[in-house]
Amino acid sequence: MRGDFESMYVDIDDPWNCSGTVDSVCNDLFLALLQKKAPIKRLLDVGCGAGALTHRMYQELALPPGGGSEFIGYDISATAIQRATADYGGPELTFRTGDCTQGLATEGLFDVIIMSEILWYVLADIDQLLQRFAKLLTDGGICAIHQYFPIRQSFAQNDCAGITGFFSIVRRSPFMLDGYAEYVETASGDRVLLALLAIQ
Repeated sequence: MRGDFESMYVDIDDPWNCSGTVDSVCNDLFLALLQKKAPIKRLLDVGCGAGALTHRMYQELALPPGGGSEFIGYDISATAIQRATADYGGPELTFRTGDCTQGLATEGLFDVIIMSEILWYVLADIDQLLQRFAKLLTDGGICAIHQYFPIRQSFAQNDCAGITGFFSIVRRSPFMLDGYAEYVETASGDRVLLALLAIQ
């Protein structure tokens, strides 16, 4: 799956209503998992969109303001990055435009790399991407996953069939599972995986 993200952000302020759901139960659980690594000095949020969740993570997980944390939001859409910078940018919270499947080599090392709701869009490159993430983490660093899995998945069945399929991807990567939770939507039965991956 590939999206024309720039056109979406030009046409719609917040295509996935991330700002409206930033305080969701799902995100509460995700940040509770991430507290394991707090306070976080360097964090990279890949596919940050318009920055609402990146901003919340900075508020709740960074060192006190002025303490030297560096949180970076990274997205392929220049329009999304412009909005994120205008709404949330600051000395310790910055936003950059780029394609995570092509770049990131010059960003330095991070304590935490966030991969929130981008799996279906990078699935063709997921093995190489996880290899790249592993090289960008400090000792003891983690890759944190926040990913929706529909109960009736009609796409990518051969590449990643549900949460079990994602765990198969992890097993062939440099990572191992370091903690996880699942959030189940009551009405649909759809699941959201919240996971921390540590380098093996």
